[in-house]
Amino acid sequence: MSTPTRPRIPVQPGAAPVRRWWALAVLMLPVLLVSIDNTVLNLALPQISEALSPSGTQLLWVIDIYPSYSRGCWSRWAASATGSAGADCC
Repeated sequence: MSTPTRPRIPVQPGAAPVRRWWALAVLMLPVLLVSIDNTVLNLALPQISEALSPSGTQLLWVIDIYPSYSRGCWSRWAASATGSAGADCC
């Protein structure tokens, strides 16, 4: 018996590496945005601590939770954009 073969789809020689670079760029965009958000938060910390006068523990909580929350929002946004989750974040 012979096994059925699928018809081959013609692929351009340089198409796969270019698509991989685009995929990498799309996947790294949320990482870049969270990094920029974190930098802005760190620059604003002196004004935040002056205006709100939080304790050291509260300030550490803000520094730790904000990037986690941002990553969660980006993950849920990406999941809802692909149709794998329907809940919105924020």
